[in-house]
Amino acid sequence: MNKTTISLLSITFFFLMLTSSNSSSNIIAVNKNLSDGETIISGDATFELGFFSPGSSRNRYLGIWYKSTTPCVVVWVANRETPLIDTSGIVKLDSQGTLSLVNGSGITIWSSNSSTTGDTYLPGMKMGKNFKTRREMYLTSWRSADDPSPGKWTQDLYFPSDKCDGYGVCGPYGICSTDTYNICGCFKGFEPKNPQEMPQDNWSSGCRRTRSLDCSAEEGFQKFSSLKLPDTQNAMYDSHMSLRECEVACKSNCSCTAYANPNMTEGAAGCLLWFGDLIDLRVYSQNGQDLYVRLAASELLVNSSTPVNGRFRSRFPRKKRVIVIITISTAAGLAVILVLCTLSKRKRRPDVEREVKVLETEHNSSNKKGNIELTVFRLSTISRATNKFSIENILGQGGFGPVYKGVLEEGQEIAVKRLSKSSKQGLDEFENEVICIAKLQHRNLVKLLGYCIKGEETLLVYEYMPNKSLDWFIFGCVLF
Repeated sequence: MNKTTISLLSITFFFLMLTSSNSSSNIIAVNKNLSDGETIISGDATFELGFFSPGSSRNRYLGIWYKSTTPCVVVWVANRETPLIDTSGIVKLDSQGTLSLVNGSGITIWSSNSSTTGDTYLPGMKMGKNFKTRREMYLTSWRSADDPSPGKWTQDLYFPSDKCDGYGVCGPYGICSTDTYNICGCFKGFEPKNPQEMPQDNWSSGCRRTRSLDCSAEEGFQKFSSLKLPDTQNAMYDSHMSLRECEVACKSNCSCTAYANPNMTEGAAGCLLWFGDLIDLRVYSQNGQDLYVRLAASELLVNSSTPVNGRFRSRFPRKKRVIVIITISTAAGLAVILVLCTLSKRKRRPDVEREVKVLETEHNSSNKKGNIELTVFRLSTISRATNKFSIENILGQGGFGPVYKGVLEEGQEIAVKRLSKSSKQGLDEFENEVICIAKLQHRNLVKLLGYCIKGEETLLVYEYMPNKSLDWFIFGCVLF
């Protein structure tokens, strides 16, 4: 897991304590250096800052320890991985408020701008992930009593109280429940990846999908309630998005596997998007949260679910599900035939044409969605920009149609999503997508520049992201 290191209740906190009185003995002043052999004592005489050598080591470190405790208990070390080999170290404070540790050659070996891990949990510390600062606080042990460099032991201040409190007990897409004899199970739409491991209570392989995803327009999300949300190592957070906007953002990215509102305050905004496997799930009968998991279209035909033996599966037996699927498929087929017969008798489709005109008028008027300002592109403009939708300009194929690269007359590069004529997305869905995406503002989402509706053509115009795909920018570097 990628974690941002903790700097002893943050370095700022401790130096505020050290400078809490007006005595010159506990203040680090600008251009007033602190040499080896000198110390600074906090205002309440609890902590002391200075240079020390741990155990039998001759190396020197800058640290903070309890002043009146015997033996000495060090709670924080600045230069854990870059020790001083002599007593020439000096602590300096510049006019920008940056604290630096330099060696005898004048080389800075540590500064307060860098991250430093601690190994001691103190009153007032907060552990876990901060979604606003994107930092995750944790502790790391010393390598030995003589060496404060980070050791093998890393702790998130975690004290397991039952079998499900271990991290990822049931593996990817596995869900843990202490209310059942067999604590591990799979979501509806998933099955054990290695059934032969189940008798040994080994769920490290977790679960896999019974139907693979293909990023089709018919894919959707199944709501599962009373859960602890998955690990957020591969997640992205936005504090301003509504639940509906969160769904649209996840649906528009084929790599998004689930979404949720982590804010438990009623009516509050917030959106978590997961990319990749869902790990460390468990059932919370009280104070659990809702998670919306992406499923294949065939798995969504029967959407009623209930937790059974730690799993979420359909209330309907398999035979009834087959009957329901056949019935729905037959009815849908007859409906399609009826619509095609009706349309074949018309040379034109006035209803559709009127719908387009109304939509264009409303979008260009000031009395509907007045807070959304988007450019309405002419079809001829987009056609010229994409070289008449040349096949050489195709960037890829989405759920509703191809995406073309284009260049406007002023030189701006664009990406054009062209709604396929065979797509089942209607004008209402298209309008909702325009409104929702236009409201999204995030560094990991490309900007919607405008749209075009002309006859049977419905187009979305985005800013073009050069070189690599959006997936690369999201997953090619660490988000959390």
